[in-house]
Amino acid sequence: MTDIKDLLEISQSNVSQHLLALRREKVIDFHEDGNLRCYYVTRPRLVKELLRFISGDYPVVERSAKTVRREGQRRKQSLSESCGT
Repeated sequence: MTDIKDLLEISQSNVSQHLLALRREKVIDFHEDGNLRCYYVTRPRLVKELLRFISGDYPVVERSAKTVRREGQRRKQSLSESCGT
């Protein structure tokens, strides 16, 4: 984890939290060899698509938090209406 922390220049606790979230979603895993813990990607296709997404192959649309919440509420209402609830 020290190598990751140094590479990203973020705190060790922040790295730990991110690695835990990625492991929980089965995006990464690790194996241990003595004191060495080696992480590896378990879902390379997903990571490839995420990298493609953030690299600019998709348009970026900037919206305020208020707009995102409003759109979410509108979608939720539309879904509940279409389901008859």
